[in-house]
Amino acid sequence: MKKQVFLSALGIINSLGNSGREIFENLILGNTQNISQSADFIDGKTLKFGLVLDELPEIKTPFEAYNARCNQLLLAAYLQIENEVKEAIEKYGSKRIAIVISSSTSGVDNGYKIVEHCLNPDSKNFDYSLLE
Repeated sequence: MKKQVFLSALGIINSLGNSGREIFENLILGNTQNISQSADFIDGKTLKFGLVLDELPEIKTPFEAYNARCNQLLLAAYLQIENEVKEAIEKYGSKRIAIVISSSTSGVDNGYKIVEHCLNPDSKNFDYSLLE
């Protein structure tokens, strides 16, 4: 018997939107309002950056040590499919489902926290373990 694997729900957030539908619509429309350019990172090159401007959920107790932007993005994507996950667990059991999560970056702004920490080691604004 062939085992089947399929995607039954998709949670996604990026610079184009906070849901699959919103991202698709902005992609089709060519919406680039959340794309910015900067020459601050590589001399002589202007790079484009996509910015997620949506308010992100805070990661609370007992997981507040992981309250970094990359994890907030993952949580925001998960919250989009939370009901489907709960229904799948109820129907199939937690051992029969999987959730695949991924984040491409924790954000350029976290790089600035590294510099601040190096210049001021007493700074509490940076936790190396949260950086990708």
